[in-house]
Amino acid sequence: MVGRLAYVTANTGLRTPEIEETQQAAWVAIAELASALEKEAFAPPDVWKAALRATEIWKELQVGSRSPRSASPDMAALSQK
Repeated sequence: MVGRLAYVTANTGLRTPEIEETQQAAWVAIAELASALEKEAFAPPDVWKAALRATEIWKELQVGSRSPRSASPDMAALSQK
């Protein structure tokens, strides 16, 4: 999950604000997951789900920006856990 994010995180200014915001949301969710794992060596399922969901939405948006079809992520879903 993180490997893919690390590869495409360089901010070149070529991505849309929507992609940048989605990327930030994914990193925040991953950071929360990492923090929980570091503190307690355990993360509740909702933290895992939030990190995975945010990452998948970001990946879909990345793919959608490169293809004729447009991805329409539910930005509200990023804030839900």
